[in-house]
Amino acid sequence: MPHQPLLSVSGAPFARESLIEHSLTPHFEALGSFRSTGELERSLIWRSLKNDIQKVMTSLEYGFYGPPARPVKKPFYRAVAWNIERGMHFDGISSYLKDHPELSTADLFYLTETDIGMARSGNRNVARELALELKLNYFFAPSYLNFCKGNLTEVHVAGDNTLGLHGNAILSRYPLENLRVVPLMNCKDKMRGHEKRVGCQKALMADVLFPFRKATAVLAHLDAHSSQRQRASQMRAVLSQLKGVT
Repeated sequence: MPHQPLLSVSGAPFARESLIEHSLTPHFEALGSFRSTGELERSLIWRSLKNDIQKVMTSLEYGFYGPPARPVKKPFYRAVAWNIERGMHFDGISSYLKDHPELSTADLFYLTETDIGMARSGNRNVARELALELKLNYFFAPSYLNFCKGNLTEVHVAGDNTLGLHGNAILSRYPLENLRVVPLMNCKDKMRGHEKRVGCQKALMADVLFPFRKATAVLAHLDAHSSQRQRASQMRAVLSQLKGVT
């Protein structure tokens, strides 16, 4: 899939929520039969579904379920970064975020590796369900559209994918605005090997309306299959979008 430009949702007011949906699931088996992205993109099925796939992959999902921000300035604000590994252990993750003495009081959650409609995580919308349970606002962007159930340790799970989306999410106790995404260049062909998918890693940015101050939150999950030089290039892409941001 070609490298995408900066994507964003800006302006106010937003709708209370915007969910990603598609009807591509019946085509997953055929789309996943190709050995490389180049081979996929030369196929007739890609040509017929390309616009629908790109619409999904350039969509942003969000939901605003938190209470209005209280105008009380705190001495400090806590952010938690957690790779939740698809959200496969959802009940345990939810319990920790609700009951842990420190995690439960955090103001921001940077959650990498979150699924929507993947059999391996019970076909949950992981970020949305956590936001609803915790009464938080959230912003999710898909990194990949998966044509299979996952990697070699995940292909034997019961059931089939309903949406096949995997990405990253920001959850916030405070309102979010100016949602945007920075796609990061792939360092490996995602159609080669056992895990067939299209897309790329994406950095998420959102302005958080803390009491008496607005600040930009950034979540970057760099490509695991990359060299130090490639990761440095990915970080430059993120930092270039932050110039002049306070």
